[in-house]
Amino acid sequence: MFAKMRIGVKLFLSSLLAAVVPIVIIAIVIGVLVNGSVRSMTDSVKDTRTKIEANIIGEYLKDEAVVTANQIDAYLSERINDVAGWAASPLIRQAAIDASKLAEKKGLTGLTESEQEDRMAETKELLIDPKISGFLTEQMSYNPVFSEVFFTDDHGFIVSHTKMTTDFAQKGEDWWDQAWAKGSYIGQVAYDESSKVQSIDIAVRIIDSFGKPIGVMKAVLDVHAVQYVGLNAADRTKQGAVRIFSRDGFLISDTTIKNDPSLIMQDEGNLIKKGWSAVQKINNSSTENGFLLNEADLQNTPVILGYAQTAPGDFYKLPGFEGFNWYVTVEQPAQVALETLNGLDQEMTELEVTRATINGLFMGISGVCIIVAIFVTYLVSRGIVRPINTLAAAAERFSAGDMDVTVAVRNKDEIGILEKAFQEMIERIRGMLLNERNEREYMEQTVQQYLEFMQRVRTGNLKDRLELNGHQRPEQDPLVRLGRDLNELTGSLHQMILQVQDAANQLASTSNEILAATTQQAGGASEQSAAISQTTTTVDEVRTIAEVSSMRAQEVADSARQTVQISRTGQASVEETISSMGQIKEQVERIAENILELSEQMQQIGEIITSVSKIAAQSNMLALNASVEAARAGENGRGFAVVAAEVRSLSEQSRQATAQIKAILQDIQKAANTTVMATEEGTKGVEIGIRLAVQARTAIEQLSAVIDQSAQNAVQMVAAGQQQTSGVEQVAMAMRNINQATMQSLASTRQAEKAAQNLNELARLLTETVNQYEV
Repeated sequence: MFAKMRIGVKLFLSSLLAAVVPIVIIAIVIGVLVNGSVRSMTDSVKDTRTKIEANIIGEYLKDEAVVTANQIDAYLSERINDVAGWAASPLIRQAAIDASKLAEKKGLTGLTESEQEDRMAETKELLIDPKISGFLTEQMSYNPVFSEVFFTDDHGFIVSHTKMTTDFAQKGEDWWDQAWAKGSYIGQVAYDESSKVQSIDIAVRIIDSFGKPIGVMKAVLDVHAVQYVGLNAADRTKQGAVRIFSRDGFLISDTTIKNDPSLIMQDEGNLIKKGWSAVQKINNSSTENGFLLNEADLQNTPVILGYAQTAPGDFYKLPGFEGFNWYVTVEQPAQVALETLNGLDQEMTELEVTRATINGLFMGISGVCIIVAIFVTYLVSRGIVRPINTLAAAAERFSAGDMDVTVAVRNKDEIGILEKAFQEMIERIRGMLLNERNEREYMEQTVQQYLEFMQRVRTGNLKDRLELNGHQRPEQDPLVRLGRDLNELTGSLHQMILQVQDAANQLASTSNEILAATTQQAGGASEQSAAISQTTTTVDEVRTIAEVSSMRAQEVADSARQTVQISRTGQASVEETISSMGQIKEQVERIAENILELSEQMQQIGEIITSVSKIAAQSNMLALNASVEAARAGENGRGFAVVAAEVRSLSEQSRQATAQIKAILQDIQKAANTTVMATEEGTKGVEIGIRLAVQARTAIEQLSAVIDQSAQNAVQMVAAGQQQTSGVEQVAMAMRNINQATMQSLASTRQAEKAAQNLNELARLLTETVNQYEV
C-alpha cells in the first residue's frame, strides 16, 4: 500500500513520523514511569489490604469456626459420656440381667418377632419398675436435650423406656447390632420416628462387673442443642452467619434460614446440590481449618468465611467411631468485614485520579508538539514535491506520444540536475525513435516480398526465384541471408519433386502387378477352401453316422446283457419255484396226516360224549327217584329234595351240552373229511406244477444260451463300430486342420491383396500430388 502512494504523501508521512515518533516515545516513557510509580503504590496498598484481610479478618473468622467446632465436640462428648455413665449404673445393670431372665421365663425368646410384638404391644417394656423409670426420668430432667431414653437386655428386648417406642424388639436394628458388637454406636443426624425430631442416636453397650455384655443403652439427642451452639457463634460476629454441614453437603444447622426443619438433612437444603462452591473448596482443602476470601454465599453476596472441621474419632475415645466429619463455617459479609479498610480504598482512588491527570497533561503536550511538527513538515515537503510533480507531468505527456515536450531548468540543486538529465533523455529518445521507424519500413517491404514468393511456391511454381540484387544491404543482413536460403530451399525442393515423380511412376506399375497376382491367388485359395470345407462336412456326416451306428450297437449289446441277466434270474426263480412246490407237497401231505389223526381223535371224543350222555340220563333217573323218596319223607326230606332237584337240573344241562358237543364234532368230522379231499387234490396240483416248472426251466436255459450268443455278437459289433468311429474322427480332424490352414492362407492372401490395393492407391495419390508442382 505504501508503494502506491504519491511521493508527496510519502515525503510528508516520513517527515511527520520522524518528528512525531520521538515526541510519542518521550511521552510514552514518561507515562510509563509515572503510571508504574502510581501502579506500584496502588499494588502496595492492595497488598496491604489483602494481608489485613487474610491476617486479621480471615484468621478471626477461622478462629471463630475452630472455637465453635470445639464447643460442638465438647458438648457431644459430654452427652456421650452421660449415656455411658447411665449404662454403667448398678441399677441399670441389674435391671438388664433381671429382664433377660424374665424374657426367658415368659418364653419370648422362642417366639417370632411379630409374636413378640403382639405379646408386648401394651407396654413395650419388660420391667415396669418405678425405680428404673424414675432413674431414667431424673437423668432426662438433668439433660432435657435428650428426647428419648431406653435400654434393652441381651436379647434386644426393651427393659424400660421414658417414652413408648415403635418396636419392642430392637435386635436386628443397625444401631443395636453395632453397639452390641463394637461397644458403642454414634449415628448421624436423622429424623427419629419415635421422638418426631431431627436427632442423633447414641448407643452404649451395657456390661456386668465381669465385662460380659448384658444389654444396650440408647439415648436420642435432639439436634437443636447443636444448632444452639451455632446461634451463639453467629451472635459473636457482626452480621455473622454460621453453617454446620456434613462432607456431602447436608445441613445440620444454618442460622441464615433459622434452622428451618424442612431443609435440615434434606435434599432441598443440600449445599452441594445448591451449587455453593465453598463446600467443594473446603472438601478439597489440605488443612482441617482455614478461611476463604472473595467468596459468595447462597444469595451471591460477597463474604469472607472461616471454616473448621470437627474432631476425629480419637477425640471421643470410642472404639469404631471415626467422628462426625462435620464442617463449621463462620461467614461475614465482605462489606461489613472490610469497613476498617475504607481509608485504604480512598487512597487508592486518589492515586488513580492523580495518574489519570498526569496522563491527560502529557497527552495534551504531545498533541501540541505533533500539530507543530505536521505544519513544518507540510511546508518542507511542498517545496520538494512541486518540481517533482512538474517532471512527472512532462513524463506523462512524453509517454502519451508528445515528442515536443521540454523541461525548463530553474534550480541548481539535485532537482535541477534531475530536470537537465530528463531533457537530455527526451532528445536521445527522439533520435532513436526516428531510426526505428526507418528500419521497420524496410523490414515490412522485405517480408511482404518474401511472403509473395512463398505463396507462388505453395501453388506449385518451383521455377521462380527471389531477386536479391536490388537490396542496398550488406551480405550479413539477416533478411538478405533469409532470401538466399529461400532460393536454395526452392531449388532443393524442385529436385526432390522430380525424384519423387519417377519413384511414384515405378511404384504405380509395381503395385498393379502385385494386385493382379494377389487377386488371382486369393481366388484360387477361396476355391480350395470351399472344396476342403465341403470335404470336411462330408467327413463329419460320415463320422456322425458311424457314431449313431456305434450307439445303436451298444444299445443292442446292453439289451442283450439285460436279457441274459433276466434269463438267469428266471432260471433261479424256476429253481426256487420247484423247491417251493416240493415243500408245499410235503406240507400238504403232513396236513392230511394230521387231519386223519384228528378225525380218529374226534371219534374217540364222540364215544366219550356218548358215555357222558348215558351217565347224565342215569343221574336224572336217580334224581327223580330221590325226589320221590324226599316227598315221602315229608318235612325231613325237604333238603334232600332240593339237592335232588339240583342234581336233576345238572344232569339235564349235561345232556344238552353233550348233544351240542356231538353236533359240533359231526361238523368238525365233515370239515376234516373235506380237508382231506382238498389236500389230496392240492398234492396232485403241486405235482403238476413241479412238472411244468421243470419244463419252464429247460426252455429258459435254451433261451439263455441263444441270448448269450446274441450279446457276444452285439459286443463285437460295438467294438467294430468304435474302431470305425475312431478312424472317421481322425480323418475329420485332419480335414479340419487342412481347412484351418487353408483359411489362414486365404486370410493372408486377402491381407496381401488389401495391401496391394492400398499400395496402388498410394502410388496414384503420390502421382497426383507430384503433378501439382510445375517442374
